[in-house]
Amino acid sequence: MKLLPIRVSILLLFVAGSAHAHIPLTPAIIDDAIDYRDLWRTCRAAHDHECADRYSKLNRNHLEAVSARYADGKTGELARTLLQRFEAEIADGQ
Repeated sequence: MKLLPIRVSILLLFVAGSAHAHIPLTPAIIDDAIDYRDLWRTCRAAHDHECADRYSKLNRNHLEAVSARYADGKTGELARTLLQRFEAEIADGQ
């Protein structure tokens, strides 16, 4: 199945000091196109540790899954590089 590029809006709300994101489940973003790092950064900047932990775990899981799925290709290599950069960013922020 070939997916056509589409524009997807993600709604990020702050309710009672916590960040909440609504990400529509469309075929274009399930499994392949979500970058949770920006959501993690937003939560971290707001000092919402629960939210930051949630998106940190989602980001790791996503990049590990992409890395495993495309282990022998450039996509897998890129996912591994992004995960290393993300881990370094977390370490720098602590």
